[in-house]
Amino acid sequence: MGITMSDVDADGDDDLIVATGAHVGGPTLLYLNDGLGNFTDATSGLLLYHNMVWTPLMGDYDNDGDPDMLQVCFGERSWLRENQFGELQEGAFDWRDRYSGGIFHTLSNMMARGGSWVDFDNDGLLDIMISTNAAISSLGSDKLLRNTNGYLFVDATPDSFYFPRKGRGVVWADFDDDGDQDLYAVGGTGCPCSWDELPESWVDHAQNRMFRNDDGDMVNITDEVTGNGLPGRGVSAADYDNDGDLDLYINNTSLTGTGGDGQTLIYGVNSLLRNDGDWVFTDVTPDSLLCDSSERSNAWFDMDNDGDLDLIMTVMWLNVPIVGLYRNDNEGEHFERLLDPVFMTWMDPISGVGCGISDIDDDGDLDLMLGFKYGPNQLLRNDLDNEYAWLKVKLIGTASNRDAIGTRVRVRTGDKWRMREVQSGSGYWSQHSLVQHFGLGEHEGVIQEVHVRWPSGLEQSLYNVDPDQKITIIEGKDYGCGGPDVNNDNTIDILDLLEVINDWGVCSPCSAADIDQSGQIDVLDMLAVINGWGDC
Repeated sequence: MGITMSDVDADGDDDLIVATGAHVGGPTLLYLNDGLGNFTDATSGLLLYHNMVWTPLMGDYDNDGDPDMLQVCFGERSWLRENQFGELQEGAFDWRDRYSGGIFHTLSNMMARGGSWVDFDNDGLLDIMISTNAAISSLGSDKLLRNTNGYLFVDATPDSFYFPRKGRGVVWADFDDDGDQDLYAVGGTGCPCSWDELPESWVDHAQNRMFRNDDGDMVNITDEVTGNGLPGRGVSAADYDNDGDLDLYINNTSLTGTGGDGQTLIYGVNSLLRNDGDWVFTDVTPDSLLCDSSERSNAWFDMDNDGDLDLIMTVMWLNVPIVGLYRNDNEGEHFERLLDPVFMTWMDPISGVGCGISDIDDDGDLDLMLGFKYGPNQLLRNDLDNEYAWLKVKLIGTASNRDAIGTRVRVRTGDKWRMREVQSGSGYWSQHSLVQHFGLGEHEGVIQEVHVRWPSGLEQSLYNVDPDQKITIIEGKDYGCGGPDVNNDNTIDILDLLEVINDWGVCSPCSAADIDQSGQIDVLDMLAVINGWGDC
């Protein structure tokens, strides 16, 4: 069911985790990546246990440098497995069951379908959110578990959560750009079923919820637009229109029930909600994204490196194509469905579930892992053939959580900014690479600035970054002054002046010596070095 991409062995490339235990119990499969997109089965220890895992979520909750696993289960308690790779034997996995103060034992079977790692209180430790899927008073609501010390979790579920839920996908994101993580939680009942056997309030139980994070206090601010009372499944947040804030796309499903006068159909079209600021979301769903195939999970990614975020979604019911893939043209002006032959194979039955996105072969474009409930999974390599530039950014927190979840990254090329935010657990039964990927389109030359805002509040910038590479940014590390510090050595001196002289003249693309970004390295750039002379 669930698909996760994560660097489990901390060797610099993303590995693959696949949950097989939904409904009946089964192992959680781990495949290690050799860096070129070749995978070896490394399932061992506690991962071989037949647990009813729907979503395996990876997060470094103890900040020790390797990601640990939260096994979100329906039909039994959820499990927290500490990753002890290489601790007992070099190159070998050992997974340890963490008691964590008994919180998972106490909560028992949460009938969980989804969840996420998130540092909701910005204390540098990853907390856990569980999406419950049974609208019964004994279960209560979705759960929020606070990490107190890197080991002990306590129930910190806010009063605003206490409402019986048919929870599905969730996404944590900073929708109001105030430095903390807000929450959008999807609700949706499951059918075929008898409407007569459902409580009158089942529609309320299945409604979506929007929560604003006020310094760790979760405030329900759901309105008519964000409530979106259709039977939902997956949700993702991204800046699809490149305007600097995070928008929402929600998958809804169509349900047929029996009772009363016979069959009744609830038709679940999908929704694209544009963030217009100040907690105003506008439904701008184009006809091409309404969809009618009961889509389950979705994710934004720049599949062609043109600088616009494209959209992929898994299809729930039998349908061709088995995946919805939509190219974003001109920052959301138009979405075109692509009928790639790899998605046109009829498999009966199939039913798409989770997906994982990562550059598994380190060639600068994003690849896909697609999960299916009844048919074979698909690992798809992206053989992109254009020459567009790109950048990948890996983040390591120090004061913030080590995985940098909740960190916002912005990249400037010329006068254009693009933004990503590090998330763990979105769509539905899905987790993608924590490495942030930026397609740069037709931009040539250096990237003027990479700006990072950490959950701790610290802001950092790197200047004059070469494209077509993966960079690592460590929270708090000094990366130079930018501008006239052409060689980024924290001193503006003769070496920077020589860089200007050596690259003198009209340029396209230009080096970092074009300090004023005029397309010409000239006396104005020389004066900028002279005026900034000295340590910086």
